[in-house]
Amino acid sequence: MAVSKDLGAERDVPLKTAASGDLSTYAPALLLIVANVASSVALVGTNKFLVVYFDFRFILLLSAAHFFVGWAFLHLASNQCCGASRLFERKRLAASVVLPVALMGMASILIMNYSLRYNTVGECVTVRLASAPN
Repeated sequence: MAVSKDLGAERDVPLKTAASGDLSTYAPALLLIVANVASSVALVGTNKFLVVYFDFRFILLLSAAHFFVGWAFLHLASNQCCGASRLFERKRLAASVVLPVALMGMASILIMNYSLRYNTVGECVTVRLASAPN
């Protein structure tokens, strides 16, 4: 059993490990992981349908629509609205920290949307999930 030395105590205190918890403690995280995969598959599938079957050529507009919907959801989730509590709290960061990450994220989504014409949905979803920041 893993133990932690408490500086003020004379005995060892057992640490709670990931294996010692029951499944209910991991259910919210597992649900979010499944929701992330399902939304990625649905989003890429919808984009592929638009690009291939309708010959949609305005990829930049498609990407801009995704950014707007993402911004709107995050804006609502960070504000207290409709009697619901906030899902998270906004933090202020310097533009020099946020800008490189934002530009790389935008470039990644734009390139993936352009690649839909030539790759399968499975390839696009695999790349999208593999390149997600940890």
